[in-house]
Amino acid sequence: MEVNDLDFTGRDVTLGSVSSVSVSRVVNAGEDGLELKLEPAGSIFVKASMFDLIADPRRLEAMVGSSLTKDNVAVVDLASGEKDAAETVGDNAGRALSTCSSVGRQSSNEGPDLHSGAVVLLIFELFGGRIPEEVGEPSDLQAKVSIGQSFGTNQCSAAAAIDPGSLNEKGKKNVENLANLGLKADQIAEALGEEADDVRRVMRRHGWNMEMSQKIPVLVKPGDLNQQSVIEVVLQDTKDKSFRTVAKGTMDLKKIVTSFNSRHSDILKCKYTGGDVDSPEVICELEVDVRMYALAPQDLHDR
Repeated sequence: MEVNDLDFTGRDVTLGSVSSVSVSRVVNAGEDGLELKLEPAGSIFVKASMFDLIADPRRLEAMVGSSLTKDNVAVVDLASGEKDAAETVGDNAGRALSTCSSVGRQSSNEGPDLHSGAVVLLIFELFGGRIPEEVGEPSDLQAKVSIGQSFGTNQCSAAAAIDPGSLNEKGKKNVENLANLGLKADQIAEALGEEADDVRRVMRRHGWNMEMSQKIPVLVKPGDLNQQSVIEVVLQDTKDKSFRTVAKGTMDLKKIVTSFNSRHSDILKCKYTGGDVDSPEVICELEVDVRMYALAPQDLHDR
C-alpha cells in the first residue's frame, strides 16, 4: 500500500508505504478499524466493509433514478426471497475487488460513512485493442474509466503473442487471411480442418497490439448516476507523466442497466484527440466487457 499526495503540478508525491497487510486482518478489525505504520514515517487509519455484489437491473434502475429497464429484461423481486435468481457474488466480493487495480478518487457527494457513499460497483474489463501508431505506443497508455466524478485507472501494455493452440504459423496465417475475406470462425475451422476454439482465439486477437491484464473497478456514488449518465473511457499518455488525453470514447449507461445480469460487451471506438482539423479521423478500437453490481453491505457481526 502506497500513500500519495498531489502537488501543485498535479503529480503524485509519495508520503509513505506499507509493505503488505492481509485483507482478513483489516476486515477482522471491524468498525474499530486498523492503524498501519508507514515507512519511512507516519501512519494511516484504514477500515474495510464487505458487500454482496448483486446484478439486479431493478436495483440499478432505482439507483439511476429513472425508468431504464425494458419489458424483456429479467428482474428479481428480492423482497420475496428470490435473491438467488440475481447474479450474486457473496463471499467473493473482497476477492473481486482485491484482484482489480486501484480505484481513483471518488466524488464528494454525501453518503454513508460505511463505504464513502458508493452504491454501485462498475467492473470494466479491456481484453485488447487496436491502437494506431498516431496515438502512441500501447505500453505508454493508461485507461481511465469514469462515471461523473467517480473513476478508476489502469496501465495498458503491448499485446502478448497469440497462443494458436494446435495451429502452426502457416495455419494461423491462413485463418487471418480467411477472416479478412469475411468468413466466420466455424466456416474457417471446417475449411481448414482445425479446432473451432483455436480459430476463434486467433481471429479475436488478429490485429490487436494492446491489452490490459487487470480489470478496472469504479465505485460509483448516487450523484454520478442519472438518466443522462455515460461511461467515459479515456486513453492517456503516461510517457512523460503528463497524463495527456490522446483518445476518448463513451458508452451509454443504459446499455448496461438494460442488459441481462447488467453486463454488456462491445467494441468501443475511441477517437484520437490529436492531429489537424483536416486530418483523417483516427480511431482506437477496444474490446470491452462492462458489468454493474449494486452494493449490499454484509453484517460483519454475523461472520
